[in-house]
Amino acid sequence: MSVARKDLKELLKRPSPDLWELANAYVLADMPEETLHTLFQGLPTHEPGLLRIRVDPDFDPIRNDPRYTEFIRKIGFPKE
Repeated sequence: MSVARKDLKELLKRPSPDLWELANAYVLADMPEETLHTLFQGLPTHEPGLLRIRVDPDFDPIRNDPRYTEFIRKIGFPKE
């Protein structure tokens, strides 16, 4: 099991994991579906970490996904 997957497993044991940490763990574990789902979950609560999405290199693997573009639009960032 990779380090990223072990970290994710530990994070999921928490009763209410931080959504930004969870999305970060999913993306590092190469789980794009779960990553995007978790990011969208953070929108209604205005998860502060979401503001780093465009500069955090961990999220490079999902940048070409159309849902990423939709997510950026929903946050209110200008188009890249």
